[in-house]
Amino acid sequence: MVFFRALEKVVERPAPFTAYTADILWTDPHISRHMLATHLDKDVDLASRNHRTVAAAADWLIGKFQLETGKSVIDFGCGPGLYTTRFARTGATVHGVDFSASSIAYARDRARDAGLAITYHQDNYLSFSPPDPESFDLATLIFLDLCPLSPKQRNKILRTIADCLKPGGTVVLDVLSTVFLAGAKEQIVYSHHPGGGFWSAAPHHVFQCTIVYPDQELYLDKFTIVEKDRQREVFNWLQCFSPEQLTDEMAAVGLMVDERYRSVVGDAYDDQATEFAVVARKV
Repeated sequence: MVFFRALEKVVERPAPFTAYTADILWTDPHISRHMLATHLDKDVDLASRNHRTVAAAADWLIGKFQLETGKSVIDFGCGPGLYTTRFARTGATVHGVDFSASSIAYARDRARDAGLAITYHQDNYLSFSPPDPESFDLATLIFLDLCPLSPKQRNKILRTIADCLKPGGTVVLDVLSTVFLAGAKEQIVYSHHPGGGFWSAAPHHVFQCTIVYPDQELYLDKFTIVEKDRQREVFNWLQCFSPEQLTDEMAAVGLMVDERYRSVVGDAYDDQATEFAVVARKV
């Protein structure tokens, strides 16, 4: 009976955005170390995109926005500095914001070793206040970072980005499209980790429930991690966007979408793709 009730809790369908647990990924020492290792894996698209794509995206952004001495850029969710390092090599003034102590420490060490003057802020970008408002030519929010946020949180981060930008300054970000949701399937996956794993160094069990909310164009991976002496839930919400919805949300904070692309590599927009990127201007 107790086990049945526990399993019912595992498969329970929460109301949209009723729990926010992203801080676990970035503040738990064990998990954040694994997240950093995933960032630094050159061949996978998980915490960051694979490094070939990162390099191609950075090259496109540098060329398109003519980053050079005298220009300024801030990268929200900068991780271990995969983009900020490349931006700084142009001579631009570069800031990065990230919640993870492990990632920021790595980014700072990398900048120091390369002789790059990058300013890093270890902070949750949902509560970040720009030290010098309206001082940046370009802001980036790359690898679907808007998608896990609730409508209220999205409004907050977009307002923060707008506050950072100079009048006429630009933001580039990417999101999942509604095409992604069309191919999503609900499922439950169980795994056992007797020697520890991503979620814990201790033996543990993981139940991953994928839940789809078609009416809200929303996707959830709900993880229940069961250890001997504790149980945790992690909610990975993913909002999928139509171009019109994203345009409206950005316009509400004074950001005007000027261009759409297939991705932050600058390839042509494809309305059948599972992701898209936008370039928006502060008005």
